[in-house]
Amino acid sequence: GLPEKASYMAVIRNNTYPIHSHIEGPHTQCEVKPDERVECGYPGITPDVCTGRGCCFSSAIVGVKWCFRPKVSSVCEVLPSLREDCGFPGITISQCNSRGCCFDSRTSNVIWCFKPDSKDFKYL
Repeated sequence: GLPEKASYMAVIRNNTYPIHSHIEGPHTQCEVKPDERVECGYPGITPDVCTGRGCCFSSAIVGVKWCFRPKVSSVCEVLPSLREDCGFPGITISQCNSRGCCFDSRTSNVIWCFKPDSKDFKYL
């Protein structure tokens, strides 16, 4: 589905800060258990900077990594040399997923948004 954004306010030491939660939907690559998240940012990274790096952002749970790498489903385990482009330079995870494509930013200088492995994937 399309991403939903929820905004909350946090009060820390009498200062108010906006907290954004980037929710990508029930079956997306950003649905990663908090204890399985792999860091993709730094303390204080903004949602825009995080997603601009090709990573997921969720500040819904305090005390866990908020900027983290997306998970890769089996149909998205395609060798970088075999990836068929499905996006454009600078495409976000949300934009890529909305096209029905896979997003994997773990390797630099390769296609990050690509078509799923067709032998294991069925379009509904």
